Amino acid sequence: MSKKLGSYSPAFFKMKVNVDGEINLNMMAPKDFSVFFHEYIHFIQDFTTAACCRRIYVYGEFVRQCVIQITAGPKDFTVPVQVPELENNVMPNIDVMNRVEGDDEDMSVVVIKNIDTFPEKIVDKDSNNLKFETLVVTTMGDMPISVGTYAIKESMAYLVEQLCTSDHEKSPDFPYNIARLICDYMLGKNAVDDLKLLALCDVSLLTSNPGLSFYRNLCMIRDGVMVLNNPEDVYDYFYRSRSIAYDTGQEVLSITDYMQSAFLALETLKQYYALERLQDLNEWLEKVFLTGVAFRMKRPYFMIEMARGAKDKANGVLQFFAKEIGSPLIENNQGQMFKLELPGGEPPTEYLYVLQQIYNLFKKGEKACTLKPWCVIKLGEPEAPADARCDSAPWSRCRDTNLCPYALFWHHRKLSTFIPRIDG
Repeated sequence: MSKKLGSYSPAFFKMKVNVDGEINLNMMAPKDFSVFFHEYIHFIQDFTTAACCRRIYVYGEFVRQCVIQITAGPKDFTVPVQVPELENNVMPNIDVMNRVEGDDEDMSVVVIKNIDTFPEKIVDKDSNNLKFETLVVTTMGDMPISVGTYAIKESMAYLVEQLCTSDHEKSPDFPYNIARLICDYMLGKNAVDDLKLLALCDVSLLTSNPGLSFYRNLCMIRDGVMVLNNPEDVYDYFYRSRSIAYDTGQEVLSITDYMQSAFLALETLKQYYALERLQDLNEWLEKVFLTGVAFRMKRPYFMIEMARGAKDKANGVLQFFAKEIGSPLIENNQGQMFKLELPGGEPPTEYLYVLQQIYNLFKKGEKACTLKPWCVIKLGEPEAPADARCDSAPWSRCRDTNLCPYALFWHHRKLSTFIPRIDG
């Protein structure tokens, strides 16, 4: 859907639904609920797909490398932090991720003139050439569009939104309808129905290069290699397929990419807050990722189940996820933040969103903590009340008696005596 309606912060577990007032699913108007549903699909993608789990790991490695560099240097350090180009493959991994991510700007109308793949190459720390391809669509206006992870995620979420909600707005062709347009261009208009297209998007996200995977799957359908009688056939073909593992060079089942990425993402997140006081957060993370793995192995067609299910709040698969694992932080138009309630209480997912604040400081030099609206409501009791430092120097709060989420990270990563200096 258009970004003006909602958004999701991949890898940092926070969604925004552009509505006024309290976010209560039982009271939401149908059109607002469709926005929530769309963004909640992105939350599900974060722990049930290889591409999204890999992003969590890559971002986590960047933050970890920055901490290593900072604690080995002077007490005041410059941000953005400059990570050496090949250090621990942090920047090559970010470069690969960004290239397979593709374009992310809305485009109202797309008419396809040509589709092609382009070879890419990145050199890692061991001087190995990491070769891969990216998918590029050329429009009738001769504008090239890189179709990658972002476009496949959005096309999938928009399909689910259309199939599962009773009132939704039309979204721009790119990225929300580009999977349909590519499919119609390559195979003929409506040669693949919406459920099969949804399955093709979903299995493409189970790989580390979704845009290319989507294109290759369509080529196999075109050439008669993959025969689809129903959407489940897409999953069956993928689960039987084999590919070359990036790290070992061994031939493995393709689903292995997701399994490894999910556990890497889980360990990456847990290592940042390996604290007894945050045991409930780590337990929630385990539940989230293990639920994702279990669904992929035991209920591989769960996205099709969702699409075939009841609409809106009555959707069974949505209800399962909402009742089992709740939600990340949800922000409204006024900057207020909410969570879905769980029987055992709300997991402290705000600590995951703090990772984005740290990442933005290290990567972009952004000093304000945008978690402040949440802390104003939840932490001013008076354990760690929000104040002006949240906007200018949130790291300085680690000297307080009671630590806010940002300060807890800063203290736990042994950064208490280090002060960032904003370049420029």
